[in-house]
Amino acid sequence: MRIFLIIICILSVILFTIYSDQNRLDLTFGDGIRKQDIRVRMEVLGSVKMTEIYNGSKEFDIPNGYGENEWHFSYSDSLQGYIRHFKTNRKEKHDYNFSFFKENEQYFVGVNIEGDQTLKDTIELKRKN
Repeated sequence: MRIFLIIICILSVILFTIYSDQNRLDLTFGDGIRKQDIRVRMEVLGSVKMTEIYNGSKEFDIPNGYGENEWHFSYSDSLQGYIRHFKTNRKEKHDYNFSFFKENEQYFVGVNIEGDQTLKDTIELKRKN
């Protein structure tokens, strides 16, 4: 009986993961990047105000809005960058993969958004004006 319960629990976790209706976030940090100095926020223009997604130590849920989704990244409160991702349907779920790295004393975010509206890009984090 115990083995049956363990199998049911494992199958439940697998099915929940496969059919989860949540957007997913994956953050990676390269050498020389202090993850506690990273901030990620996003807003859906016209419907969802600026929302914190990562604050240096904790991840939060990603709002599921459609239209123009703006992702804002900051490092050490002095470097910033953003990217716009268009979603055409609220029901579409995406995997948001952001990779923070340093190269030649410049800081970047590799963006790889997987889902119905994919997006791949690299943005440089620049000093505030």
